[in-house]
Amino acid sequence: MKVSVLVPIYNVEKYLSKCLESLCSQTLQDMEMICINDGSTDASREIVEQYRKKDSRIKVIDQDNSGYGISMNRGLEKAEGEYIAIVESDDFIEPDMMERLYEQAEKYSAELVKSNCFYYTNQGGKEENRFVNLFADLPAGQILFPIENPEAFLKLPSIWSGIYSRDFLMSNQIRFNETPGASYQDVSFSFQVFACAKRVIFMSEAYYHYRTDNANSSVKAPNKVFCICDELKKIDHFIEE
Repeated sequence: MKVSVLVPIYNVEKYLSKCLESLCSQTLQDMEMICINDGSTDASREIVEQYRKKDSRIKVIDQDNSGYGISMNRGLEKAEGEYIAIVESDDFIEPDMMERLYEQAEKYSAELVKSNCFYYTNQGGKEENRFVNLFADLPAGQILFPIENPEAFLKLPSIWSGIYSRDFLMSNQIRFNETPGASYQDVSFSFQVFACAKRVIFMSEAYYHYRTDNANSSVKAPNKVFCICDELKKIDHFIEE
């Protein structure tokens, strides 16, 4: 199939239906959605099952609560698509996101295609989408070699607005850091991708709605900031290897 979408899930019953609805409604039909349920204790698992019964493209991995890195690596192992996407379970995407990114990936034989995003909030029923340029000062719509454009390494390490060649990830043994919880594992993953990729495409369009009003989001936990040290150690180890 063309795209495998990994959806890490942990206690997101409030937002999960909107996420899964946006995935099931994609104009690109030839895809699978791999939902990794990391020991949720709310109704998240039941919500996934409701959608799985309606859409056979949804596959489920159940595990005891193990953390974001382990969840994502299990999803990578199970994925069968030419490209792999990551959609956080409290976010949602535009209906044509996967189709547009896949078109660019095929056109340029890209190892990574990334679009811009919207920061999304819903306060008291009032929705707001703020466009965010994730790649300011970097060329869009043309092949970029990150090693020759080192400013790419300094951009927000967002892993959720792009698609990655599965063969590229596997051949370079790019994996998530398996530290406890959801602790900035996107930092070391993004570094590995940019360090190894030779054909990256940035798109000026935005398709991904990144939710900023989830009070339970891991990025809101102040004690997690020190986990960045684990990510830097992972990067050091990767460079040495």
